[in-house]
Amino acid sequence: MRTSFTNPSKFSIRQYPHMQFYPIDGGKGMSETWHGLKWNKETPGNLLTPMVIKNGKHFYVDELCSGGMTAEGFNVFLIDSRFMVDTNNHYHRNLKDLDLTFSEILENGQVINFTDLSKEFERRMPNPKHIQADGRPVYGIPIILFIDDISTNTSKQWNKNYICYMSNGSLPHQHLEEEYNVHFVGASPNVAPLELVQDIRELFQVKDMFAQPLLASLLKFGDDLWKKRPLGMTKELFKYILDNEVKKIHQMGVSRNPLLDMPGVDIHQDTPTELLHTILLGVVKYFWGQTVFIIIGAKKFNIFKACLESVSSDRLNIPRIMASYMCQYRSSLIGKHYKMLIQVLPPIIFDLVPKDVLDAWLLLGQLTVLCWFTEIDDIEKYLE
Repeated sequence: MRTSFTNPSKFSIRQYPHMQFYPIDGGKGMSETWHGLKWNKETPGNLLTPMVIKNGKHFYVDELCSGGMTAEGFNVFLIDSRFMVDTNNHYHRNLKDLDLTFSEILENGQVINFTDLSKEFERRMPNPKHIQADGRPVYGIPIILFIDDISTNTSKQWNKNYICYMSNGSLPHQHLEEEYNVHFVGASPNVAPLELVQDIRELFQVKDMFAQPLLASLLKFGDDLWKKRPLGMTKELFKYILDNEVKKIHQMGVSRNPLLDMPGVDIHQDTPTELLHTILLGVVKYFWGQTVFIIIGAKKFNIFKACLESVSSDRLNIPRIMASYMCQYRSSLIGKHYKMLIQVLPPIIFDLVPKDVLDAWLLLGQLTVLCWFTEIDDIEKYLE
């Protein structure tokens, strides 16, 4: 991601002007990651881009400022020389209303003292990222991770390796589809996907808040054991005792999905349906198998093959339909074949299968159209 800002290659020049660092309320429409509720409502401000620049001044989240808020925030009132935060309502303000930063408020001699009910906000000030940045702008870039198993052999049909890729979530969707915006992270024929994810967390220096206390306890246990070791304790015995302690920690549940306790991540909401395996290689594949079974049982497969061969794909935005191949290898098709079939099958099988099977294919066609929407004009109508 760093190269998106610093690398003077032609790729990063294409990226930076299109990157969006702040959530945008798209109203009823939705077409980009920054239009979603994840950015706009659910993710804490300190996990997004934590600051905004106005007239050369840096205004940070979780800091007091005068004149207004950065797009959305809480109003602060001064009551008996103490600040009180109105947490019952979110208020929207234009950036032009911003006047003094937290640092400038302190320089003006203002004593920062909050009421007891608002002490939580006082403890957050100043924002640690503000201090760490030391005058430099800070941007938060959402990361889109994708892990899949692929074959890496040309001599064999299948030799499974787990591959992890990463995309810059602040880019528009049309740029996310471009090859040079998909970054290779790692691959292994032996390491499981969750282990890859754990390594990625460490790569981004995100501490595991669940495991951290237990690991600290293990370090303290080893340190105390070594200091108080009885005379004659060998390194082998010391290692044996530590290994047993590690086994106890694993039994307590440290070896679990490393994303479950990652700040800002809801594993249930933030892992969208994977269309290839869920739709095409899932429900479409099994409906295809059942449909072929019915057609063969009715001794109409040759008719089906002839109809499929006669279909023109000129206006379907798909490659040429390889009817003979798909019929011959009907049990070994891949995603692109099912994506073709879902578009052309209903008019071919309308008099070859029972009505309930035809109705199922029509519903599948409607489902897949909705699944591959990239721009939604009215989210309420889309969800109906």
